Amino acid sequence: MYNQLLVTIEKKDFKYFISRLYDEYFEDYVYEVLGDEDNEKSVVVLFEGMNYCIDLCKKYGFHLPFNSIKEYFITDFEDGEIIYNNLYKRYLEEDKIYNYENKDFRERFTNDEL
Repeated sequence: MYNQLLVTIEKKDFKYFISRLYDEYFEDYVYEVLGDEDNEKSVVVLFEGMNYCIDLCKKYGFHLPFNSIKEYFITDFEDGEIIYNNLYKRYLEEDKIYNYENKDFRERFTNDEL
């Protein structure tokens, strides 16, 4: 059984956290990954963070101008489909290395010190 803690948070605070999550993956880290010629930046971290943000927005009714990572790349980048396909290949290769044993984004990347 999961250890659950239900927290009430004001909508404006939650919206702030969502916007920070969005900025982290869709405005900052994506460009770090795209500019990383040595493939040292993690595409798994990028895609998992993007998916988590998209899922939260859908779940809690926040509008995004796209519904998937692929759609984001296609609409926001020239040659977006090619960029997405190349990143997706890297994602699949990298994900084999990570071997997270079916852990979700939160389990993979939560700082347990908080």
